[in-house]
Amino acid sequence: MENKVYGYVTERIVKALEEGTIPWRQPWFGTNHAPRNLVSGKPYRGINALLLSCMSYPAPYFLSKKQIKDRGGKIKKGEKGNMVVFFKMWEVPGQTDDNGKPKKIPFLRYYLVWNVTQCDGIEYPKPEPRTETIDPIADCETIWDNWEDAPPVVTGNKAAYNRAADQIEMPDMQLFETAEEYYSTKFHEGIHGTGHEKRIGRDLTGRFASGSYSREELVAEIGAAMLCGIAGIDAKTIENSAAYCAHWAGKLKDDEKLIVKAAGQAQKAADYILGVKFAEKTEDETVTA
Repeated sequence: MENKVYGYVTERIVKALEEGTIPWRQPWFGTNHAPRNLVSGKPYRGINALLLSCMSYPAPYFLSKKQIKDRGGKIKKGEKGNMVVFFKMWEVPGQTDDNGKPKKIPFLRYYLVWNVTQCDGIEYPKPEPRTETIDPIADCETIWDNWEDAPPVVTGNKAAYNRAADQIEMPDMQLFETAEEYYSTKFHEGIHGTGHEKRIGRDLTGRFASGSYSREELVAEIGAAMLCGIAGIDAKTIENSAAYCAHWAGKLKDDEKLIVKAAGQAQKAADYILGVKFAEKTEDETVTA
């Protein structure tokens, strides 16, 4: 049971990362609250907070099946529960501790909870509207609008580029902490979009934490930082970008030319979005591509 739970936790986080949801780099508010149980009002802690944050539900409240039933609600057809883990003390048969008492060890268990939006008939507090609005930044809008073959952008609960559909999903701008972080995130996904085979073409098939995946994340973040610099908003986004790049660079310590290669590909991707023409092959291509 313990190995099964640990494996599920790892699998869920990796799946979220592969789908584009990166819980520790989410510069938008989402639900404006940490995931919590609707009945107790207490926020989930530790790995549970991370697991439930990966779900990107539009409300932060969760309930067990019994709590849903007790409140007169019903789980919508086809909705799957979300795992919450906890430790329960298990008495080891025939063993005692140093005090002569039955020996107990922590045993990892789990149960399922459902978000209130997965249910019918459940009343829950709606988030208060934001008092301040975020205004578009003209230079950033110009950069994006001038990209002739940009992928379509749809509003959703996460920031991700879908290669199969050649489509970008972005949370609403008003959910972001700042306009600068909104455009930094949008540029990041846009750089991914330049890697589609009908544009520049890069390897976008790598699984999470693989070498190709890590390189592509570096390309996307460096390229986004370059576009932020062109738009004049880099001063407010560079720290997040640097920290993110440091994470992925750490995955590829054995590649001494990693940053040079990623920066070269990022420059090419940024130029593509900006409409800058580049030679099919240059003297530096063997180093930067």
